[in-house]
Amino acid sequence: GLAATGMLTVAEFAQENINSLMKKGRLAEVEELKHLIDGEHLLNTFTAMTVLSGRQVIPEFKESVRQSVLLLKNKTKASEDANKGLGGKVRTNKDGTYNYKDIDNSVRNQEQKIENERKREEQKIEKERQKDIKKTTKSKLTPDQKINTKESINKSTEKKKNKINKSAEIKKQEIKDHKKTLELHNRI
Repeated sequence: GLAATGMLTVAEFAQENINSLMKKGRLAEVEELKHLIDGEHLLNTFTAMTVLSGRQVIPEFKESVRQSVLLLKNKTKASEDANKGLGGKVRTNKDGTYNYKDIDNSVRNQEQKIENERKREEQKIEKERQKDIKKTTKSKLTPDQKINTKESINKSTEKKKNKINKSAEIKKQEIKDHKKTLELHNRI
């Protein structure tokens, strides 16, 4: 595994330089080669080369490495972001899939948080509306001015509530999208 990783890394360096010469007319710069000596890249290459050597590896170790590679392979940025979007509490099973029960619980919890936040915001806006209406009623405005001001307050309040409801629906859709991402991850 180690010898194969070394040879493959040298071959990749050579190929990057050839590609750079062909495209840019110069050797590859350090920044362009940096990804080849990245720890994760080298570990993945070593693991792949070791697994490919098959018969020479102890069977238990081979299975352990195979499962670890599966876990690494299955954890994509999209699935990790989806997990975070669901509160980051969705556990993975031994085979690298996300636990369906955890997904459903996280979706319910996040939707409940969104709904609670929506209700709090609506209550806050309603209190402001009532306060403004009370102020208008006690003001020295003419009766027609009071009616117009109250209508304006009610329209403004309705717009704010609609904005809050729209925001909540967008957040709920994001939660549904996160759930779909993790479910899709499990099917791949």
